[in-house]
Amino acid sequence: MGEVLGTAAVQNGMSGGLGQGVMNRTISLLGDPMLRMDALPPRVFEVKLDGTTFANDSTFTSNSPTDSVTLVAKTRDEAGVKKVSLAERDVASGTITPIDSTSYSTAHADSGRLVTVTTRARPRVGNYDYQVRAIDGNDRLQIFTLRVRTPVIYKANGIVIVNGVFVENEAVLRAEVTTPIPVTADSLSLYLDGVPITVTKTQTDATGRRWTLQGLPEGRGPGAHVLQIAVGGRTAGFDQASYQVSAEFTMRGVAVVSPKVQGAGCGGSIFQYELSAPANRVELLLMTVAGRRVSSVQLPGNPGFNVFCWDGRDSQGHETAIGLYLFRIRATDASGRTVTRDGRMIRSR
Repeated sequence: MGEVLGTAAVQNGMSGGLGQGVMNRTISLLGDPMLRMDALPPRVFEVKLDGTTFANDSTFTSNSPTDSVTLVAKTRDEAGVKKVSLAERDVASGTITPIDSTSYSTAHADSGRLVTVTTRARPRVGNYDYQVRAIDGNDRLQIFTLRVRTPVIYKANGIVIVNGVFVENEAVLRAEVTTPIPVTADSLSLYLDGVPITVTKTQTDATGRRWTLQGLPEGRGPGAHVLQIAVGGRTAGFDQASYQVSAEFTMRGVAVVSPKVQGAGCGGSIFQYELSAPANRVELLLMTVAGRRVSSVQLPGNPGFNVFCWDGRDSQGHETAIGLYLFRIRATDASGRTVTRDGRMIRSR
């Protein structure tokens, strides 16, 4: 059928001159060059900030206290770009908030297949995605993202706080924050359980984007606590850390992990445990199932999370056999309080 239609088109075109015949033959065999085939969503193929090209999912920051940058985004589609807009997506909630269309301009070219968006942009302190959103005639969406983040690292006595971990009652609490734009010391606060605490603020870079907030070594009382940074009096959207303070000396979370699971660098077994307070002495006793002593090793006694690699050797330095072993971890604090945990482990290679 295609051959019949092609022949008919050529014969019909010949009556109108050679040029018409060539065009008819081209359309029948190679397709209409004016036909728009819409195979994929639009492509946001170039985004520049002040003339510098940025890749999708790049981090958007500024070292200037006040200046914005010129953002130019170019979008193309085989059939045509229906709409290009700018928006912000909140990381925590996923809420998408359109940016006022009067704050940017769009220029159309190539019969609507190329659209360029131009605006002045400046990141703000928070955790969100700055998005270029392009839609074609079939309502297919393509998103180009610039990531704006305000990461915070919380520490107790210099150790990173893992949510829910034990922390010493009078530990020195610290927050290390990096903002996407320069901020001033008076805009930063550190909250404990929703109440600001007294801190020393130290700028750790030349631009005013990196700060350390450190509190005093004061007791907070037993129970659960939440530590969170605030910028301009606002805590919403910023990372927080939760931890536990215990009035008793206790140990929890005891586990033995194979280095194949935990990672390389340990030839024996990895012991993990948490202490509610610092210990003067922590001893690991390893025994066979028959009760024969294999080895006795000193472990770290830091408050909070501890990790230790046993090299798999006995007290004489000999490699131990594969099999089932018993262990006991005994910790003693400065006041003489003692806590013990027993367990079993499988020695493997």
